[in-house]
Amino acid sequence: MPRRSTPENIDAAQRAGVRARLSGEGVDPDRAEAWIVAWEAREPRDVEQRGGDYWTAGWDWIAAERRLRRDP
Repeated sequence: MPRRSTPENIDAAQRAGVRARLSGEGVDPDRAEAWIVAWEAREPRDVEQRGGDYWTAGWDWIAAERRLRRDP
């Protein structure tokens, strides 16, 4: 039976995609999770209000912060 595309499932998949992208750049899994949590704390929104732009903006913010902090 196919899974339903709910806002929560879509958000979870996009969040996992950011984590995978960070891991692909060599970021430790715990550090990747810390960056994601930092983004979510900075931009609190109800999961149902998060769209594709939420995680695109999250990736951009994380990448910029990593450059500023020289965090590999």
